[in-house]
Amino acid sequence: MECLIKKIKIENSSSPFILASLEAIGELSNVNAEVVKPHLDLLIPLVLECVKDQSSTNKRETSLKTFIALIENTGFVVSPYFYYPELIE
Repeated sequence: MECLIKKIKIENSSSPFILASLEAIGELSNVNAEVVKPHLDLLIPLVLECVKDQSSTNKRETSLKTFIALIENTGFVVSPYFYYPELIE
């Protein structure tokens, strides 16, 4: 997880590695959500930042799928609205 998080942080916004990292995180949450749960504090802001990025439709779509997978598989359903009120809009 640490490697995937670092990859998302350091790559430029149009890098295909970001898409691959986001997809890997989403799949990892499908397979073993317990591995992902300790990293939600770092992951959620990164994924939401990617969702807001207007430079790539693929990046936005992939990050939204990852966000949905994280929420569904970790049980982090209601809490994001408290920590990230902009989601309500």
